[in-house]
Amino acid sequence: MYDIDIKSSIQKSKIVEKTSFWNKLSDVFFYALVFGGLPFVAIINLKEKLDQQAPLQTAVIILIVIMLLVFYLLYALVNIDKLYRIQGVSKNMNRKIVLEVAEELDWINLKHTQHISVFSKKWTWTSWHWGRRLIVIYDRNDVLINCISYGRYELKSPFHHWIDRRTINKWKKKILQKN
Repeated sequence: MYDIDIKSSIQKSKIVEKTSFWNKLSDVFFYALVFGGLPFVAIINLKEKLDQQAPLQTAVIILIVIMLLVFYLLYALVNIDKLYRIQGVSKNMNRKIVLEVAEELDWINLKHTQHISVFSKKWTWTSWHWGRRLIVIYDRNDVLINCISYGRYELKSPFHHWIDRRTINKWKKKILQKN
């Protein structure tokens, strides 16, 4: 969950988690099932319409919409671990600023060390941000930041890509104001 290889993450500018081979395999299997299953169903629907010599407009529109959705989700999944760099002051000052911003934006501190901080949004029954975590890595004078929404079984959700990016932009803005 919070077992992140900090040195590799800084070098690659993306979050590198220390997970087992079986966890990675199950994630790949799930994503392949979703990204392969949706187009498969749309293509089967189109083939059925062709066999029945029925109008194709609806089947083609459904196929196009599903393919656009799959390409968007693939884009989100490829970029889900990307770290965004913010120019900071010093490592200690950056840590203080990040804690102040977390308090201002009402985030809970799950882990805070010399090299990394992990935050989660306060959750209520009416909230829409269950499973969202903000990861901050401190690199010399810079801050590397990412927000990821997790689903069940710690599966990263590409469906929340826009909201996660909006959260990162809000944090960037607040951190830069405090610098």
